[in-house]
Amino acid sequence: MNATGVLLIVLLVAATAACVAIVWASREAVLTMRRLRALSDDTRETLVPLLEKADVTVDAANIELLRLDAVLTRFEDAGARVSAASATISEVVQTPAEMVTGVAERVRKAWKERKAHSEASTPAAEYVETLDTRDAPEDS
Repeated sequence: MNATGVLLIVLLVAATAACVAIVWASREAVLTMRRLRALSDDTRETLVPLLEKADVTVDAANIELLRLDAVLTRFEDAGARVSAASATISEVVQTPAEMVTGVAERVRKAWKERKAHSEASTPAAEYVETLDTRDAPEDS
C-alpha cells in the first residue's frame, strides 16, 4: 500500500463522514422546519380567533362609545334647555319683585314726606323754626 492508496482511503472516509454529516444536518433542518410549520399553524389557529374576537370587541366598544356620545349630547341639550328655562324663570320672577320694590320705595318716600310735612306744620315746630331763623347768621 502506497501513500496514494492511504490518502485515497482517508479522503474516501472523510467524504463519507461529510456526506453523513450533511444528511444528518439536512434531516435536522427538515425536522426543525416541520416543527416551525406546526408551531406556526398552532399559533395561527390560536391567534386568528383571538384577533377576530378582539376586532368584535373593539367594534362593540366603538358602538357603545357612539351610544354614550349620543346620551351625553342629549344631556348637554337638556342642560342648555334647563339653563335657558332657568334664565327665563329668573326674569319672570325678578320683574314683579323689582316692580314691588319700586312701588314700596315710592310709598315709603311719600310716607316720609307726609310725616315730615305733618311734623313741620305743628305749632311747636313753627316756633322752633322761627327761633332757628333768628339765631342763624345772615349772609352778607
